[in-house]
Amino acid sequence: MRTGDYRLAASQLEECLALAQQTGNPAQLAFAFSGLGEVAVRQGHYERAIAWLEQGLTLNRARGDKWGIGTLLGSLGWAALRQRDLTRANELLGESLRIRLETGDKGGMAWCLEKLAEAAHLQGRSETAVMIFGAAAALRAPLGSVIDSADQSDYERLNAELRSTLGDNAFRMNWSKGEALSLNAAIDAACAEPDESITPSVRRDKEKHHGLTAREREVAALIAQGKSNREIAETLVLSERTIEGHVSNVFNKLGFTARTQIAAWVVEKGLLKAG
Repeated sequence: MRTGDYRLAASQLEECLALAQQTGNPAQLAFAFSGLGEVAVRQGHYERAIAWLEQGLTLNRARGDKWGIGTLLGSLGWAALRQRDLTRANELLGESLRIRLETGDKGGMAWCLEKLAEAAHLQGRSETAVMIFGAAAALRAPLGSVIDSADQSDYERLNAELRSTLGDNAFRMNWSKGEALSLNAAIDAACAEPDESITPSVRRDKEKHHGLTAREREVAALIAQGKSNREIAETLVLSERTIEGHVSNVFNKLGFTARTQIAAWVVEKGLLKAG
């Protein structure tokens, strides 16, 4: 898979899955689901990928395997990135990044930073994207970690586009800034919510809904459906901690103290169907 032979990788992982199903070993099953999901992302089969990855994530959460949870959240974030669902990509990759920080998976952290840099590029945040790429390169260097050969061309293309957009001097300056960032500062920069106000239609939508982001409106709609934080987390394939943060933001921005008030507001704004 790392070298781009996806057909062979899929065939071997399918055999791995069949054997793991025979033994019933949850760690082996989660590994097979994770691998098949990543291959499917690389092949552009996103619905299939998400189905594999969510099964693996469920198994790893039941086992309490933090490393596996971080890996699968990252792959789900990558699938969302490929689908251009940038809000979801940023959330999943950010959550994966923080888990990898806890487990000390520096190679995985660099990978997440690179995917978040790509998201920033797609959002038009060129300087931020270059800084994050620079931070990821600095994280890889002491490890001797390299970009997978199957991903090298995309990596080079993205950086060439950024260099063309910013110019050589600005590109080098922002790359150097990223290299100089502490790990925590790089994570904060990569996970910062983009300034949605740069898009007039999004700005008007936020103003209409008291500053709630698209994700916060989605969470509010699920609250109105009577779902608990845990049920919302399961629906959106995020952690309860992430959902708790969104719920807190909804309460603060709307000035409410009860979930019933949020539900009434959702109905008034016509958001229930969208949720």
